[in-house]
Amino acid sequence: MRLTWQWLCVFPLVISGMIHSVIGLQCYQCTEIPTNDLCNDEGTITCTDPTHNACYKRKHQMEAFGVRYTKSCINMEKCAALQRLNNEKVCKRTPSNCIYCCQDKDLCNSAYILYSTWRNLVLSFGVFVVRTAVGI
Repeated sequence: MRLTWQWLCVFPLVISGMIHSVIGLQCYQCTEIPTNDLCNDEGTITCTDPTHNACYKRKHQMEAFGVRYTKSCINMEKCAALQRLNNEKVCKRTPSNCIYCCQDKDLCNSAYILYSTWRNLVLSFGVFVVRTAVGI
């Protein structure tokens, strides 16, 4: 295999992702809890399913019941597709249903609002480059 700049950029991120894949990423887990802090108090989960390689937070604002938070493990590609549907103005309105994804560290879904980190963006680009290079 010829070493290219793509491999040199992607390799450290792939190794980092593999470490989380072996050990399992830890995420906060809760279902339909009224506050972010109470949701975090519900506990954590280790993502042992290899297809669930990210954490997510769902903020569901309903007129009748107010805000409800759900957090757990998820597939990053699925989560990223859902997160792309978010609109900052819509996510602040009621009713709304917004998803935030992360996979850069354990318990990364603790924050009030999560946005894609540079590492996630670079990792996504790296996966794209590898898939393109390999022909997937």
